[in-house]
Parts: sequence; C-alpha cells; structure tokens
Amino acid sequence: MRCTTLPSTRAHSSGYRGIVAETRHLLAEELLTIGATVDDVAHRLGYADASSFTHAFTRWAGVTPGRFARTNR
Repeated sequence: MRCTTLPSTRAHSSGYRGIVAETRHLLAEELLTIGATVDDVAHRLGYADASSFTHAFTRWAGVTPGRFARTNR
C-alpha cells in the first residue's frame, strides 16, 4: 500500500524553492527600500555576488534592484 499523504519529492522541492525565492524577493525589496546597497543585499541573502542577485531580482521584479531602490525610497 502506498502512502499519499506527503507530496512527491519533486513537488515538495519545487514548493520549497518557491518559498525560498519568494522570501528572498520580499526581503530584498524591504532592504532596498530602507537604503541597503545592492552588494549588501546580495551578501545578506546569500548570493555569490551582486551580479547573481541582480539577475534574480530583475527576473522577479521586472526592474533592476537599483531602479527599484530609486523609485521606492
């Protein structure tokens, strides 16, 4: 008999990744709004460098982190 109360590993992994990405996005917006630099946000959120963070943020928000910060301070 197969237990179906837990999601499959793949579905659970995708859900977890989605939660991590959403949390990073929200924290990044908050930090940028209060004046943190792109380098600081990248470091605090665990990105290898500011370029990786900028790419991810632009994918999430549709604008660069610098532009987001300038329009939301």
